[in-house]
Amino acid sequence: MPSYCPLPTSIACPNPSGSGSPPRDAEKLSTCSKLCYGIGGIPNQIAASATAFYLQIFLLDIAHVSSFLKLERKVSFFKGHGLTMKSRPYLTFTAAFFLISAAVQVMIEQGNFVLFCTHAAGLRNHFQTLVLIILVSAVLGIPLWQKFLKHFGKKTATCGISWMIPFVIMLVTIPNLILAYVTAFVSGLSIAASMLLPWSMLPDLVDHFRVQHPHSTGHETIFYSSYVFFHKISAGIGLGISSLSLEFAGFQSGVCKQPQSVATMLKILIAAVPATLISTGLFILLFYPITEKSRKETKFALENLR
Repeated sequence: MPSYCPLPTSIACPNPSGSGSPPRDAEKLSTCSKLCYGIGGIPNQIAASATAFYLQIFLLDIAHVSSFLKLERKVSFFKGHGLTMKSRPYLTFTAAFFLISAAVQVMIEQGNFVLFCTHAAGLRNHFQTLVLIILVSAVLGIPLWQKFLKHFGKKTATCGISWMIPFVIMLVTIPNLILAYVTAFVSGLSIAASMLLPWSMLPDLVDHFRVQHPHSTGHETIFYSSYVFFHKISAGIGLGISSLSLEFAGFQSGVCKQPQSVATMLKILIAAVPATLISTGLFILLFYPITEKSRKETKFALENLR
């Protein structure tokens, strides 16, 4: 009989019956309710994605970066979007960071790391400090990665995204407090790289596209807003992977002692799944054609076009 107690990440609900354990029938949702909840979230995700899509267009117009109205006069929106989706560098970039973003969502942003510390690693009393280390490391890592990519190139800097993989695998294999702190610090650096690099590479993609299509202008808004759109989709996929996996493993909210299957699933969610997604994303980036040399050539070609 599992014992019930408040988790660090949630507030326990009072038991009106006054018994030692809350009634399971009152807490457990039916399959139909779960499906309705999931389907009901789809319009919300679509609305959020659409809002982010047009917000980027609005912000770029306010910043006077190639007016979107110019694009509508010369090329229709759907034709312009079709041209950008045919850009090989952009497709490679989007596919790679779609997977990398989903990996970060599954590991950190969906709370799986906190659940792992609580139910699988025996670090219940340290997870707040570990999360704080991740956040501080990510904030401090952004200017460091900015300097790194200026000296060694953006494509070389992508290797930093994979730094956390071996540490997370070691933490899952050998749970240890010191190793957990080191893993949290390195994971923050990797997350900083995954957040900075896409936004530093997008201008290069726009410049490359302008050189390839000198008579087609005003596509900057589509590049930026499409990336935000796919980033939102990856967040939804990360949430779906986490929720379905924990449900399949038998996770029960509010229970102090989870089944062993939940601990195993949490290890998979913070180690195997992110490692697979990040490795696949970095493999795709190997085919990213824009290098520091080609970037300088593109810059020179743009100066001649002006």
